[in-house]
Amino acid sequence: MDLPDPGVITYRDDAEYLAAHPDAEFPASWHRAVVARVAQEVPGLSIAYPDAVATQERESRGASQRGR
Repeated sequence: MDLPDPGVITYRDDAEYLAAHPDAEFPASWHRAVVARVAQEVPGLSIAYPDAVATQERESRGASQRGR
């Protein structure tokens, strides 16, 4: 993943969360609440949704391939 360090991914809804973590016992809203709590304790924490990270990865690969 191409997230700034420190960084974490969170999820918009239960479908997105369960697609990434099929064995999850808690809903996406719980995950977002935990990430929000962590963000209070970790200065500079970057929070992103999975599709934003995937878009960054595609753009990064495209730029590196064009530079060849």
